[in-house]
Amino acid sequence: MILFCISLCVLFLGLMTSVFSQASRIRLSVLSVVVFVCCIGLDSSAVAQAVGGTISGTVKDVQGGVLPNAEAVFTNTATGVTTMAQTNNDGLYRAPNLQPGAYNLKVTFSGFSTGVKSGIVLNVGANVTVDFILKVASADQNMTVTGTQAGVDLASSTLSYDVTGTTIRELPLNGRDFTSLATLNPSVSTLNGEAASSGSMRSGRGKALSVSGSRPAANNFLFDGISMNDQSNNTPGSILGTTLGVDAIDQFTLLADTFPAEYGNASGAILNAVTRSGTNKIHGSAFYFGRNSALDALNKFDVTTLPDPAYRRHQYGGTLGGPLIKDKMFWFGNYDAISQLQGTTQLIKVPTNATWALAEPTVKVYQAYYPKTTAAQDANASCQTGTGITVPNAACSTQIPIVNTTVGNEKYWF
Repeated sequence: MILFCISLCVLFLGLMTSVFSQASRIRLSVLSVVVFVCCIGLDSSAVAQAVGGTISGTVKDVQGGVLPNAEAVFTNTATGVTTMAQTNNDGLYRAPNLQPGAYNLKVTFSGFSTGVKSGIVLNVGANVTVDFILKVASADQNMTVTGTQAGVDLASSTLSYDVTGTTIRELPLNGRDFTSLATLNPSVSTLNGEAASSGSMRSGRGKALSVSGSRPAANNFLFDGISMNDQSNNTPGSILGTTLGVDAIDQFTLLADTFPAEYGNASGAILNAVTRSGTNKIHGSAFYFGRNSALDALNKFDVTTLPDPAYRRHQYGGTLGGPLIKDKMFWFGNYDAISQLQGTTQLIKVPTNATWALAEPTVKVYQAYYPKTTAAQDANASCQTGTGITVPNAACSTQIPIVNTTVGNEKYWF
């Protein structure tokens, strides 16, 4: 539906540049703005359905009787946005699809004291239970009671691991890849080498995570409720092996086992991440991280006669957010970029000098593009027939070390 709305916007804008009159162009321009606003509304609703949390509970009197039609008001402490709900005939209230964050809850019922619970932390996909027992109060009394919050999730059997935005942004992460924080959970392990061996320009090289022994392809990575697995259903990641956007993540939750059927599409685990929002105050940040191999020592595969394999990594970006309408509408933006140059020592096979000397002229023209070999390297050559180079007996090649340098540049906007 969202893509359909955006397509309509593009269509209307295209019609504006056609042969329509000036008045028709103005009407199409207004219609494009209306459709765009509707797209934003639809997108907000879809996100809320997928990544919101739920606060529920019961409201009773001191004798255990339920209080129907009691009013519950939820206030997000960061944005000031309020949500209201009422208890049903069983005294149960429920506020689904709340934006993750900290909340204050106020419960009122005519003729009874006011119930208040502050600092309720609601994580991604969580079900928080807060019960109230209200006392009878006279008209000239204003009594306040504190609600009791369950220490464990009573509404779900899901085993979850929550990582807050502060942890995401403050812990040192190699490559600033937020998916690597999942390894802080004891049930998560990284399959070394799998991402590097199976990754490609098409599927990327995201970290291969095994959760509770499941295959990496059995996991589902959600970003604001949208699955961002690559086309082979593996961990998302670029050719550099990173998932950018750390500063744009508000928090994420790892559902390791027995997660509700509402998620689906995974037999392993769910990594559910949500993006940050602006608040009633303008706030922002900027960062730069750099790595340089100038002081690095050679490893056991490097050769002293070759140039040192270079390594340069630059990561930079920033965030900015604030209010559009106080307590109602907010904006937030993030920019993240990485530039990397990495050199590695590799062994390649090249023809020996004797083989080049016996090659046909049409083949010898390519000799200039091959590294030159030494007599000692030629002495260790291996020979085989049928290689396509015309020689009396065999075509011989030898292994020589080279420094292979790769360059990658990526940018992330949100």
